[in-house]
Amino acid sequence: MEQAAELALAAAALGKRVGIATRPGAIDDLPAAVPAVVEVLEVLPPLPPRGGALGYAGPLIREHGRLRRLSRRLAPGAVVAVEEPRYPFARAIVRGGRRDVRVVGLLHNAIDHAAGSRRSVDRVRQAIAARFARSADSVVVHGERQAEVVRAAGIESVRVLRLPTFGRLHVQDQAAIPSHAACLGELRPNKGIEIAIAAARAGGAELVVAGAPIDDGYLAELQALAAAAPSVTLIPGFMSGGELDARTRGAGMVVLPYASFAAQSAILGRAMHAGTFVVCSDLPSLREQLGAYSRVAFFPPGDVAALAALLTVSREPPTAGDADGGDAHDYADWARYADAVVNGR
Repeated sequence: MEQAAELALAAAALGKRVGIATRPGAIDDLPAAVPAVVEVLEVLPPLPPRGGALGYAGPLIREHGRLRRLSRRLAPGAVVAVEEPRYPFARAIVRGGRRDVRVVGLLHNAIDHAAGSRRSVDRVRQAIAARFARSADSVVVHGERQAEVVRAAGIESVRVLRLPTFGRLHVQDQAAIPSHAACLGELRPNKGIEIAIAAARAGGAELVVAGAPIDDGYLAELQALAAAAPSVTLIPGFMSGGELDARTRGAGMVVLPYASFAAQSAILGRAMHAGTFVVCSDLPSLREQLGAYSRVAFFPPGDVAALAALLTVSREPPTAGDADGGDAHDYADWARYADAVVNGR
């Protein structure tokens, strides 16, 4: 939701009339109030947090209907930017399939986090996202690795952009929360958090793992591993943007032990913004996102011994001089992002 709001604000700065269609209460988790220049429309039904494909279908059908009714308000030349591609046919969300309205897909993850999952809801969701991307007027991806994946699927109208981190809604309202090393963000199987816990246990390094669990089975696995690793603190649960920011700034190192990843990482973006030292899997997409950022050490994906050695090194939390460009950098990224979505450039 925060990225959608930042995109809307950047589009409004281009002189466009902008609205966000979202779910009731979604804006409550934002770090700051959305300025009145952006109209917030809480019209979408809530999606069930758990359940199979059938439980997913009902809310999705209602969502289609509400978006189609909302599309009556769109002026000729309007753009519908879809952050979560849950619609099998892009033009189906625009009443009458209007050709004077452009539908743009924002593909944060060209390869879904749950790729390979056996859950019916994940397989259905992945199939829907792929069909949506093929039927949209254009798509925006983060990084060349994702662009390669999308183009290989036969999608030609692709705009490649850097993933912005913060913007005008960013509020630094909490003191830094210190830790030796931290794995932060959603607890997903593709993140390889079990590798980090095993490495911390092997080397006796202190490690904080904090974030919202997405998969109950994976959470149970992590809890069992953490229980056997005295130096590991597992904190499952939702983190506000303020807490995530505070933990990122307070960490001696942010650990990204991805087993597989072909996108750009919002957690990595936060770490670079703060200037925090990064220890991460040596994956092409992460190297691309890091660019010339120097406060980083890589290890082969899945290599517990190599990661254990890196975790035993003592590092200081970042200082103001370590930050990667700060807010001005992020504002420029959001301006480019909005221009690509709104004007197709």
